Amino acid sequence: MKPIFVFFVLMSGVMSFGQFKESMGNTLSPHEGITVKDQLENASCFKSEGAVFFLFRAFLQHGQLDPNVIENMKKGRSAMFYLPDIYMVPCVKCHLSPKEQVNIVVNGLYEVRYETVFVKIQASGKWGTDKSSNCEYLKDYLKALGSRGKKHGIIANAMIWRKLFGSGCTLTDLDTRILWEHHDGKTDFKQYIPFAGYTNATRKEYDGPVSQCNMNIGKLVYYW
Repeated sequence: MKPIFVFFVLMSGVMSFGQFKESMGNTLSPHEGITVKDQLENASCFKSEGAVFFLFRAFLQHGQLDPNVIENMKKGRSAMFYLPDIYMVPCVKCHLSPKEQVNIVVNGLYEVRYETVFVKIQASGKWGTDKSSNCEYLKDYLKALGSRGKKHGIIANAMIWRKLFGSGCTLTDLDTRILWEHHDGKTDFKQYIPFAGYTNATRKEYDGPVSQCNMNIGKLVYYW
């Protein structure tokens, strides 16, 4: 039997994670979500499978707004999901600064609502060998998001973090969010290894890519 979810909708539209959490007190419960980087065809199919939110790719590694993201976000909202999150893949070696990359996304998505902007850390993302410089670059990225009034986070794990940034690079002073990427097929956090200064996490991409609703997607669990 598929899980049954109760949806809370504000008069202004879809309820945000923060508003939902406030309405429910401090008890944390698991909620399933979907990572989408291709064109979304059937948002209602994912809803019927038990997902209640999306994480959409918004910025491509070569420095452009994802051509699918606006339409994907509109389709997701029409299916009455919670406000989606979005993620950016940094263009580390291109001519655009972190601030310029952030502005492309924020300005390009002015007509749609979303919750958090995550920066996806990829080992293949053309990062340099100087871990300290990598750390400063990422912090500039997150500060740029904060300066535009956006909640922000990173998608990573301890292995990638140590390789690219080192254990001395911490983000706790920036109040960023952690989305732990660990594809073990489980929705728990028993194998979580601290990184970026965070001893625990409440968000996880636990599987992917997998085929669902005729799409290749990632599977998420958020606790709120």
